[in-house]
Amino acid sequence: MARQRNQPPRQATEAGGKLVSKVLKDVDAFRTGKGGSSKPDLSKPLDKSKYDKRIFIDPKKYPETAAHIRKAQNDGHPRVLTKDSANKSEVRKRRRAATKVLPPKKRNTEDRDEYPFASTKEGGEGSSVQYVKWDDNQGAGNEIKNQWAGVPQGSRIWVDTYARSGGT
Repeated sequence: MARQRNQPPRQATEAGGKLVSKVLKDVDAFRTGKGGSSKPDLSKPLDKSKYDKRIFIDPKKYPETAAHIRKAQNDGHPRVLTKDSANKSEVRKRRRAATKVLPPKKRNTEDRDEYPFASTKEGGEGSSVQYVKWDDNQGAGNEIKNQWAGVPQGSRIWVDTYARSGGT
């Protein structure tokens, strides 16, 4: 079977075959959106030039929300979000667009958690959404509001779930 135009060969036969095979797997993963070998190492801190403010979601206090954020980031959602919470109508639209994939549950049991947050430019349709305990989600939401109070709109916010020495 002939290769289609702009398609790399499926097998590498050169001396550097292992590296070429890895690159081909990564190309296939990029094209299909599945797999790949280049997941971010979330335990490593980001370079300070990449963000304006770090927000820490403590997995000891908010285990379900922190676990959801880690999963979403591992699945390719950004670690750095852009604060965009001034227009409450837009935030509500983004939240509705994100959470429409899961019906709400009875209050005070489970809540729909979305990442990226609806209060960021990256939030909305296509966000990762899952049920978490209501008090876990509400507590984490309040923690986020407290940590970014006074941070200007448009700021780059690094959402982190790993405790770091020095708070960085």
